[in-house]
Order: sequence, then structure tokens, then C-alpha cells
Amino acid sequence: MPTIYFVRHAQPNYENHEDRARELTQKGLADRHFVTQFLADKRIDAVLSSPYKRSVDTVKAFANQGKI
Repeated sequence: MPTIYFVRHAQPNYENHEDRARELTQKGLADRHFVTQFLADKRIDAVLSSPYKRSVDTVKAFANQGKI
């Protein structure tokens, strides 16, 4: 049976009021490494993300590792 991991984006910069382009805060940028570490030993076949910048930036490092 497949396992699905849902990951909420890391902390966004709420001072940016343009929702789609809202970037991560410094804390969010640091916390995305926890996502990468958590998923590192999992068998992941695909990574899907919303197109919002904060979501993409949260999983990009993991997705770009070439394990998928």
C-alpha cells in the first residue's frame, strides 16, 4: 500500500501580500532542511507541489536531490 506524505510549506513572509509570490522567511528557509532530512530515507516516487513560491521552495531541495 502506498504511503502519502503531506508537507505544509515552511514559514512564509506575511509582509509580502502577493500570495502566489510570497517567499519564505529566514526561519522558513532554515526549516525546509528539516523537510529534506525527514524525507531523505523514505521511498519517494514523486513530489507534487502547489505553484506558490513558498510551497515550491519548501520541497525544492529534496526534489532536486535526484532520488526521484
